[in-house]
Amino acid sequence: MKQFWKTNEKRICLTIGGILAFFRIAMLLRTPIYAIANAIYDDQLLAKLAEHLLQGEWLGPYNSVTLVKGISFSVFLAMANRLGIPYLLAEGTAYIVAVILFLYALRKVLKNQWIRLAAFGFLLYSPSMLSTFTEQRVYNMALIPTAILLVAAGCIGMFYSCSEQKKEFYGWTILEVISFVFFWHLRNESIWYLPFVMAACGCSAFCIAVNFGRRKKTVLRCICCLLPFVGIYASNEIIAQINENHYGVHLVNDRSEGAEAELMTLLLSIDEEKSIAAMGEDYTYKSMNKHYSKNVWIPREVIELAMENSPTFETIHKYVSELYEGKWNSMSTSVNAVMGDSFIWAIREAMLNAGYYHENAVETEAFYQSVVDELEEAFEQGRLVKDDKIHLSALSRGISKDDIPEIVEGVKAAFGSLITEEYTYVGLRDADGNIEEVRYFEALTGALAEYGYTLGIQDSEMSFGNLVVQRSNKIIRIYQKTGTLRFVGSIIAFLILTVILVKRIKEKKFFLIGEWLITLGMLGTLLLFTSAVVTFSSFLGTVFVYYHYLTPGLVLIDIIETLMLFGGLDQLIRFWLNKRHTDHK
Repeated sequence: MKQFWKTNEKRICLTIGGILAFFRIAMLLRTPIYAIANAIYDDQLLAKLAEHLLQGEWLGPYNSVTLVKGISFSVFLAMANRLGIPYLLAEGTAYIVAVILFLYALRKVLKNQWIRLAAFGFLLYSPSMLSTFTEQRVYNMALIPTAILLVAAGCIGMFYSCSEQKKEFYGWTILEVISFVFFWHLRNESIWYLPFVMAACGCSAFCIAVNFGRRKKTVLRCICCLLPFVGIYASNEIIAQINENHYGVHLVNDRSEGAEAELMTLLLSIDEEKSIAAMGEDYTYKSMNKHYSKNVWIPREVIELAMENSPTFETIHKYVSELYEGKWNSMSTSVNAVMGDSFIWAIREAMLNAGYYHENAVETEAFYQSVVDELEEAFEQGRLVKDDKIHLSALSRGISKDDIPEIVEGVKAAFGSLITEEYTYVGLRDADGNIEEVRYFEALTGALAEYGYTLGIQDSEMSFGNLVVQRSNKIIRIYQKTGTLRFVGSIIAFLILTVILVKRIKEKKFFLIGEWLITLGMLGTLLLFTSAVVTFSSFLGTVFVYYHYLTPGLVLIDIIETLMLFGGLDQLIRFWLNKRHTDHK
């Protein structure tokens, strides 16, 4: 029996892993999608873009939402549909492949195959993927866990193979280029992962230079370390060129780049009080409300100041006023104001009503550029004054030193919710939208939605899907109850590893430095990402409201815990086996 087990140990591990994967896919296929079919700026938009891709129309006719999202998710959805693969099956298979590649990249850290199997199960059923706002939504967030793991796998694989003679390094490089490009075009704020990838590729290049010296192989492999960034540049240029061919504007995304993004940056940077004082008697707008909360990023007064300094912007005054005083104002707690980044969509809608965004991209871009030129002239002449805040992007408010305590508290709350995974769940969420919109989602994805009472239908999916939902939530509760313990254990393991590493570096021994560097990078990335989300999303309210934006943080914590807990356990087992072997001698 002992000999049989020893001979077939690998096959047994693979069999158990296969069974775990089978049941994970089975659970996923039996879980209904959460179809937010009327979300014209989000789920519905990405589905429509996928349909245009399937019909060979690129992204379809140019309008106010054509170029506001990354295209990776729509490409994935279109490919799954074209290949006849149900969306949930494609999503689940992609995630399983990502987990396998990630653990394969860590095989030098997790050498014990039973530890790897345990880590496989841990990642496979992680709440980062087992969640209503990831696996159930037909939205780009569903592929975030997959993309993050693939990018991490590529970076780690490159690092651990860069100094070896084998050609495996080039395979990891190809994976990193493809996965990083895919991740980059998945969501607009993908830049938060860039520092980690840069540091990982930099460490790989350093190791290559140290180990290979001045040789052709050194140059070739160092060039490979630059390819992920070349891939981003090349993909941006290719997408921008295709957009120029179809719409006449050389842009990848007209919300985060181009003249509109420049305009939003200028509007966000206007110091209201100083600019009103600088305008003096020339300022004619009478304020209706001067008591705005911090959640109103651009008060009505700022819009009026901009329009009085930009004749071009003034031409759409009527349409902007209608939205500020009507539909978009209803989202605000202040009179005559718009909350958070909603002003971006309000101005886009005003532009649409004024005749722009109607298959006239060149004219629309020219309008924005004219407004930008006029406002920049107003700043130069002192009629407008910029604030002294830090502006990180065209999509977020400026930050002053007075905001830091609030951001710190927000980051603490977000960290707490991520560690405990308290807001993660799987549910039978009623689809949003009318019957035609929901059926469209079902037809495109090959998955069932929960009709419920929203559509006036007593849906049998409620009873049949309830069992797998209950099982999913039981699994999630296990992760939730152990979340704090796991994360604290990971931090303790990291600190112990740091102490061991410091001692060994003094002895010029660099064993375990790779695990330490990767974990440090992930912890830094987690802090950077969480701070960015809190800064941008705090206007929405509590962490509960914007928790789905924090999904990448769950994956980063999974990676940290895999490295520190499973990696630490692997080290302990190896130490025990070596000691036992020595004692027997």
